Amino acid sequence: MKVIKVNKDSRELLNELLNDLEKETVIYLARFPEPIGELRYRDMLKKMFLSTGKCLAIVWLVFENNIRKVYSFLISAELKEGEVKDILELSGYVSGNLIEETEDEKICKIYKETKYLNGKEILFYLEEVGNKYRDREIKATIKSALKQEVG
Repeated sequence: MKVIKVNKDSRELLNELLNDLEKETVIYLARFPEPIGELRYRDMLKKMFLSTGKCLAIVWLVFENNIRKVYSFLISAELKEGEVKDILELSGYVSGNLIEETEDEKICKIYKETKYLNGKEILFYLEEVGNKYRDREIKATIKSALKQEVG
């Protein structure tokens, strides 16, 4: 695997994930951590963040042309010594990586950290990704079912 640093921040990586989740060519997707019971993925990530000030989110995408992408984001509130009343009021940062794999190569792109003003901004993005992921998951499942039925 080749590892490179790219001159883009993690917000741009998030936008790339959102764009990829719009593509009809996504045939498989997965995420980590996997939701438990009736808890939605985004709610689980929110709960982790609000409980600990940290959150790790990983999304795998496989496309029709067999390109595989793994997006990973580490979200951290800037915890400082002293009393914290509400993690949502703290600033923090997001770091992210993207692994792109084709038949011939595997590249890990390391993105620059992105600062955020407060946790509310993080919750907004978690909700946005959660909505797009859910939509793509439904479409990919239907597409796969139709393909099996026809083929």
